[in-house]
Amino acid sequence: MSESRPRMLEAMVLIHKLLYDTDVSFHGEYYGCDRLTIYPKPLQQPIPVYVATGDDDGIAFAAQNSFGLMGGPPFSLERLKKTVTKYRELNSSGSEDLMLARFFCVAKTYDEALSEALPFIRQFSMKMKANTNQVMQNTLNRNQKPFDRTNICFDEDFLIENSIIGDVATCRDKIKKFQDELNLGTLALKPSSSDLQKNLESLTRYNQEVRNYV
Repeated sequence: MSESRPRMLEAMVLIHKLLYDTDVSFHGEYYGCDRLTIYPKPLQQPIPVYVATGDDDGIAFAAQNSFGLMGGPPFSLERLKKTVTKYRELNSSGSEDLMLARFFCVAKTYDEALSEALPFIRQFSMKMKANTNQVMQNTLNRNQKPFDRTNICFDEDFLIENSIIGDVATCRDKIKKFQDELNLGTLALKPSSSDLQKNLESLTRYNQEVRNYV
C-alpha cells in the first residue's frame, strides 16, 4: 500500500511513452524496458488523461505532465477549487480543465430518483468507509503519513448532496452550480441504479431534457 501511489505515477509515465513513441527505453524505480515498441498506436493523439487527486504530489505530477484533473464523487467543491488553484500555479496551459465525476440519476420526480439511486450510494458509502478505516489503521501501524480526509467525505448524505440526482429541474440546477463554481471541462456521469433499464431511462431523459439546457 505504501508504494501504490509512486508505482501508479511511474506506470503512467511509462504507458504514456509507449503509446506514442517507438524504441522506448525506461529505467524507473519500479518499471523498466529497453527499446520497446507497442502496436497498434492509438488513432487519437494525444489521448486525454485525467488524474483523480487532491494530494500535492499528485497535483504536481499532473501539472508537470499536462494531464487533466478529475474530481470524484467524494471530493467537495471546496477541495476541487483548491486543487485547480494549485495546478494553475504549476501549469497555466489550460490542461487544468476539470473532469467532474458525479453519481447520477434523473427521473420524473426527485423522490423517484433518490429511491432508485440510494441503495447504490449507500453500498458505496459503506465500502469506502471500511476501506478508509483500514488504510488509516495501516498507516498508523507503519508510522506512515496519515491519510488526508480534508474536504473528502464518504457519508451517505454528503454523497447525495454532491451528486446529480433528482427531477429534471433539480439536475439542471446542480450542473449549473458546478459549472459556475468550477472551470468545468467535462462532466462524467456515473449512473447510480442497480437496474440497467432504469439507467438507460435516466440517461435518455438527461439527453432529451437536461443536456441542452446546461
